[in-house]
Amino acid sequence: MMSSKPVATGPPKPSFRSAAHPEGEVSNQQVLTQSTTQLSQEDRLDWVARIRSKLFQFEKSYTVLLFFGEPPADEHNWRTSDQFVGSSFVFANSSPESCDNCIERTDAIVEGFIDLTPYLKRIYPDSLDPEIIVPYLKDKIHWRIQKVIGHLRRK
Repeated sequence: MMSSKPVATGPPKPSFRSAAHPEGEVSNQQVLTQSTTQLSQEDRLDWVARIRSKLFQFEKSYTVLLFFGEPPADEHNWRTSDQFVGSSFVFANSSPESCDNCIERTDAIVEGFIDLTPYLKRIYPDSLDPEIIVPYLKDKIHWRIQKVIGHLRRK
C-alpha cells in the first residue's frame, strides 16, 4: 500500500527566468518589459512553473505539488482540491549509499515543469498578460511536498 506524508511546506519564493536570459535570473521588471515588448497579438504566452530540487533531499522519492491558493489542511484532499494545479514527481533511490551512480550524484539537482496556462485561463480568460499574471502568482501560488511512504505488496 502506498501512502503519502507531507514533509515540507512554505510560502513561494518566486523567481522568473526570461527566454531572452536563460543563463540567469532576471528582475521582474525585465521579464515584464521583455514580455510586453516582444509579444504581438498573434503570439501565444504560456506560463510554466519550473521546479528545481535536490534529488536526494528527502532520502526517498517525493512529489512537489502546486496550488493556486492555500491547499486544504488535510493532505489526503490535496490532489482533489479546487486549488490543486499540478505536480512534479522525483524518483529517488531510497538506498543511495548502495548505488555508485547515486553516490556520485549526491548533490544532483533535478527539474520538473508544471503547465500553469490552462488554470490561469480559467481565472483570466481574456488575457495572460504578465502585468496581470505575475502579481497573481506572487500572491496565490503555494507548494507542498509529499514523500512516498510504504511498500508495494508483491504477490
